[in-house]
Amino acid sequence: MMLADMGARVIKVESLEGDSFRELHGFYGWNRGKRSIAINLKDPAGRAIVHRLAEGADVVMENMRPGVV
Repeated sequence: MMLADMGARVIKVESLEGDSFRELHGFYGWNRGKRSIAINLKDPAGRAIVHRLAEGADVVMENMRPGVV
């Protein structure tokens, strides 16, 4: 949220099921200014997309267990 507020291009990678936090009232405020993409991270092609996005990034932040990406 804060990086997007300062003009950074922020891309939120979600599972195909979407983010379970979408049900919370603050979701759209917390994620304002972010782009999002739903990717199957169990598929090698999906992981390749994330790797290509990361290659062009200045910063990568993630909260997945080790080995997912």
